[in-house]
Amino acid sequence: MNLLTEKTSKLFRRYLIPSLLSAAAISIFQLVDTIAVGQGVGSDGVAALAIVTPLFGVSSFLGLFMGIGGSIHMGIAEGEGNREKYSANFTISLVLMGAFSLLLWLSFLLLSEPIYLFLGANERLMPLVREYGNWITGCFPLFFFSIYLGCIVRADGAPNVALWAVILSGLFNVLGDYLLVFPFRVGTGMAGAAIATVLGNAVQVVIYVGYLLSKKCRLRLTKPHHWLRGFRKIIAAGFSAGLVDIAYISLTVLLNNQVLQYGNETVLAVFGVAYTCISIFQRIYDGVGQAVQPIISTNYGGGQYSRIVELFRYSVAAEILLSLVFTLTGVLFPKQITMLFMETTPEILEIAPSIIRPVFFSILFAGIGHFAVYYLQSIMKPILATIIAMLRGIILTGILVVALPYIWALQGIWAGLILAEFLTVLVAVYWFSATAKQLARQQKKRAPQSVRN
Repeated sequence: MNLLTEKTSKLFRRYLIPSLLSAAAISIFQLVDTIAVGQGVGSDGVAALAIVTPLFGVSSFLGLFMGIGGSIHMGIAEGEGNREKYSANFTISLVLMGAFSLLLWLSFLLLSEPIYLFLGANERLMPLVREYGNWITGCFPLFFFSIYLGCIVRADGAPNVALWAVILSGLFNVLGDYLLVFPFRVGTGMAGAAIATVLGNAVQVVIYVGYLLSKKCRLRLTKPHHWLRGFRKIIAAGFSAGLVDIAYISLTVLLNNQVLQYGNETVLAVFGVAYTCISIFQRIYDGVGQAVQPIISTNYGGGQYSRIVELFRYSVAAEILLSLVFTLTGVLFPKQITMLFMETTPEILEIAPSIIRPVFFSILFAGIGHFAVYYLQSIMKPILATIIAMLRGIILTGILVVALPYIWALQGIWAGLILAEFLTVLVAVYWFSATAKQLARQQKKRAPQSVRN
């Protein structure tokens, strides 16, 4: 397929469907993990998962940081018709990925106990956190590379390979959850769930490596002419995508501690259910951005600015539709969602609606904020993308979920989540308008040149 000439609506469907199905598959398998722990271990197991969840944010951070950074510049090189530069950007991102993954892996192996405490583990939950988390940190490189290689493979024009990698790895994960949490329980069940997750990611990596070694792969390892310049470009391009996950990690730690301060372990367990769903929905929001990112980057490199505007419109419409569906699910069925994830008590069912509904309502505005980061990166606006990521993930949300509980206690936390997402969307819409005008001006300048050529 030609990303510069084929109809944008056709390209959008070709990339969006595998990307969304891939994100949905990952989300479903993550749901199964939580359900298996909730039913097999109990509410403390779900609370422990809520504490360990930032570990997946770390893996997503590095994978997207290097994967998106590399694929953006691969796409621009593709649009320019420069195959050598295309492979050079892949090589640079792979070298960076290897170096950073080794550094992070060793750090988490050596400092796992203090990290669990920092993430919010208390004396009651620490054994379960340790049982699950040690398997994840011990196999961290698999998580790093499964995300990184997914971005690279999509950028190389093989979104269906990424889709099947996720589906097959998820089937291993689901089967492992059932076998290792219930009939062949490993440990309390937390270890079994973690092993299943590790096996799923291992399957993904094997499939991606198989593609890289196949004849269909266009990627080649090559010696770049300017290593340091390449490092800087990829880091700058991918930083804001990675920052989304760093913000997510920071916010999760803050929220866990705030919920425990103004609530208790039972409230944290219900919030863990809600936040697990939110993290899953956010992954699907990212699926829209990741689907159009290689198309937009390639058209940006090729100077096809009017096609970028068309892709932008399709993407925003998709994000709004997804946001409405996800929000209504939590608002209408809070108790049913809670019962799906864990064995409930009268106390849990009583407090569930007051937690699930407002947390789900916050994602009504989140889709646009997520897409803004990927879109602005793809048109080489990394500073604006970074500001959006920081506003919704660290600055606005952090300030509001700390300040508002002084006024409304526990309800202030949920209000802070909603208000932060809404304010971020206002900023994003302003920059969407400004960049659309800029692209229109660039297209007008290019038009006379095209006529002369």
